Amino acid sequence: MIRYATVKLIEVIGEAANMLTKELRQAHPEVTWPLIIGMRKRLVHDYFRIDTTVVAEVVREHIPPLKLQVETILRGLPAG
Repeated sequence: MIRYATVKLIEVIGEAANMLTKELRQAHPEVTWPLIIGMRKRLVHDYFRIDTTVVAEVVREHIPPLKLQVETILRGLPAG
């Protein structure tokens, strides 16, 4: 269940990144948007070939800096 939940949450992150406007993504090239969106596509469409080592690396190495990047982006957006 933990594996399934982790994969699903990474999928949600990828889907959310894909739903952002092209302009917002272009304004923040420091975020690896194509890799995030590509990871989601891989998890959804190639489910039976998911490498749990890669998923663990994403969680351990890539999610923490992404969280900081997103928090910075959110602070820079107009309130509304």
